[in-house]
Parts: sequence; structure tokens; C-alpha cells
Amino acid sequence: MTEVATIQTQTPPLLSGPSEKERKYDRQLRLWAASGQAALESSNILLVNSSSGTMGVETLKNLVLPGIGKFTIADGANVQETDLGVNFFLDASSLGKPRAQACADLLVELNPEVKADWFPKNSEPYDLAKVLESPEPYTIILYALPIKPEDLQILESYATDHKTPLIAAHSIGFYAYFRVHLPAAFPIVDTHPDETATTDLRLLTPWAELSTFAQDMTKDIDGLDNHEHGHLPFVAILLHYLEVWKQSHQGEYPSTYQDKVAFRRVVAEAARTDTPEGGEENFDEAAAAVLKTISPPSLPDSLRHVFEYQSADLEETQSSFWIIAGAIKAFYEKHKCLPVPGGLPDMKAQSSVYIQLQGIYKAKARKDAAEVLLNQPPSPLPAPFDHLFPLLNAHGTPPLPPRFCTPLAHPLSFSFPFLPLLLYLVRSWSLADGEGGSCAESGGGVLWPQAVA
Repeated sequence: MTEVATIQTQTPPLLSGPSEKERKYDRQLRLWAASGQAALESSNILLVNSSSGTMGVETLKNLVLPGIGKFTIADGANVQETDLGVNFFLDASSLGKPRAQACADLLVELNPEVKADWFPKNSEPYDLAKVLESPEPYTIILYALPIKPEDLQILESYATDHKTPLIAAHSIGFYAYFRVHLPAAFPIVDTHPDETATTDLRLLTPWAELSTFAQDMTKDIDGLDNHEHGHLPFVAILLHYLEVWKQSHQGEYPSTYQDKVAFRRVVAEAARTDTPEGGEENFDEAAAAVLKTISPPSLPDSLRHVFEYQSADLEETQSSFWIIAGAIKAFYEKHKCLPVPGGLPDMKAQSSVYIQLQGIYKAKARKDAAEVLLNQPPSPLPAPFDHLFPLLNAHGTPPLPPRFCTPLAHPLSFSFPFLPLLLYLVRSWSLADGEGGSCAESGGGVLWPQAVA
């Protein structure tokens, strides 16, 4: 009996599987991660004029299925027989009902987690201005063409005042038209770039801890046994042979394409061939990484546009986006490079060594992030960034002023070291300037019509 009890107490706990929500949204979570899903679920979409076509309602369908937070349909028309042949969400039982109500009721059946509303109700007159008085601000407004000019003017005024994207859409057969109306400058955070865009190993400008790590790993590189030699991380290999290269090239790193090809050959020829595999995978990784990683730090064009943008709108410049962008710019101007992202790609290495190297990059990323956050004006940092200071303190960064120590959690805290590589600024054209005009500096702008056939 005692043995049975002992065995039961030693049984490991069951691993918790994915939640029902994670299973439901599994494929899209792989695309835009939990932060993207959270943004989707907090959205409030307004569709104006569901129209006799399907463009607006079909667009809503593709937003309801992945799980937006709420949508509202504003449409003053009732369902007619002509609607039944073109709108999948209407049937004979919908005849005579408000078209907004009929579409909303059937759309929400696709995903009961999504909230739905519609206007007008109770036979009240259609008043678009009243719809826009909603206490919950709309994150995106979509309107289907054709639309009355007075309604369009109301929408454009609201979109400009609230800096809300306004999208026009229309389709006839295989022809589709859309127009996006944006504020003059529309900042985007977390653009979900691929892994290569957020990997910056800084091999040409290593910091002290990284250099020490590489030197310790390779100080007796020729005397290492085959197992140790075959498990050197390629970061250490490249740093070692970069120093060897400098000694024979007047202290210069390989800079031209021809130099990098020659350096790659040096790395590849350093691999041992008297192994059971006939080579070494880690040296193959090092040689393959030369052209991608042996380059000085550079400023992406997308971030350069953010740094160069100047707004006359004081309220805009005091937003969280522009405050943190200014802090990153100050860091770049001081160090001539961006903060280290901290990401480390997979590579052939012993687990303990890889974890050690990963810790070096993460520690540097946290240190750089702390410096960025300290490049702030004296006033307290606005949400969503004030939670980042206690997060950095928890990982051993220098103590920070008490005004920053707010125990506020936010998904951005997990991606903050990558933030400089996730920022993007959309500049739109002024409506008055036309398609060939200059970028608008005030008011709204449009991204001009697109057609597909």
C-alpha cells in the first residue's frame, strides 16, 4: 500500500493543453500572435450602408470569423427582393426587415463571441451623426458605395477628428474598388516582421560581455576535441575569425562583397573533416551566416521615416508612440545604432552554452531598453509604456526612479526590445493634392483607389 502511495505521489502532473480559445483561433494566432489577437478583439468596426451588393457584409464576415470585438451596421434601407439574390446573409424571411438588423443577426451567428449592433431601430429616422455619437469609439469605419455625399462628409469629418481609418469599398462582378482615408501620419506598432528582421547579432560591434564569451569559447580552438569543436556556436566562430581577419588586414573587417566571400571561405575551411559526418554543421552555419550578419548596424527606412517626421500637432507629439519614438531616436543619435533586439536564431551548440549566449543577448537588450526608457521627458511615461520599468528592474537592470514603478501589465512588454524594428509610419496623400500631390502634413489623406480584375 505504501509503495502504491509513493508511486502516486511521484506521478508528474498532467500538462495543460491549449485552451478552447487557442484551439479555435490556432491558425491565426500563428500569423499575428496573442498581441494581434488582443488588438483584433478590442476593435469596434462600423459598417455604413450595407448596400444592395455584398462587399460590406462579406468584409464584415471575414472580420467576425477571426473574432473582432464588436461591429455595428448603419443602414437605413429595408430588405427587398433584389437583395436576396446577391446577399448570402439574407433570405425570404428577411423581407421587409431593416437590412442592418437582418445582416447583423446572421453575421453574429458565425461567431457568438462577437458583439453586434445595428441602426436605425424602432422605426426612428436614419441619422448617421447620431450613430457616430457612440460612447465606444470606432477603430475602423467601412462604408460601401454608393453613399450619399452628405453622409460621406459626416464620415470624413469624424475620421479626421478621431484619427480613425476610413475605408470605402465597392465591387461589380470581378471589379473591386477601395479607398483608404487615413490621418496624415498613421503610426503602426508591432508590424510582425519575419525573424530575420528582428535578428541583429552585432558581430562587427560586439560589446564586452559578448567578446569575452567568444574569446573564452575559442581561446584554444585548435586544441578542442571534436565534440567541443563541433558544438561551438556560430556566433563565437565568426567573432573569432573576424579577429583573425583583422590581424591580417590592417585592423579592418571584411566590408566589400569580395572580402565577405573570402572571409566565408576562411570560415568554411576551418571546419574539421575527420569527423564521422565528414564535416561540422556549426561551421556550415557560420559560413552561411556571413553575408547576412557581417554588416555594420543600419537604420531601416521605415524607422528613418519615423525619426524624420515632424508634426505641428502638439497633442499628436505627446502620444505614447511619438514619445517612445523620440527616445529611440535619442539612443540612435548617441550610439549610432539601434538598441539590441536580443533575439538569437537557432544554432548548433550545447544547450548550456546556447542558454548562456542567449542570456548575454537578452541582458544587453534589457540594458539598452532601460536606457531608451530613461531618455524620456520629466513627466511620467504614458501608458502603455510605464509598465516597462518594473519589468526591466526585475531582470537586474539598474534601479529606476519610483515614478516609473507601476505594476501595470501590457502585451507590449514582451516585444519591447524589438520595438524599434516594429515601428512603421504610413504617410498618406492629401485629398486636395490628388494622386500626384505631396504627403499631407495635416488633416486626413487617402491611399488612392485600387482595382483588381
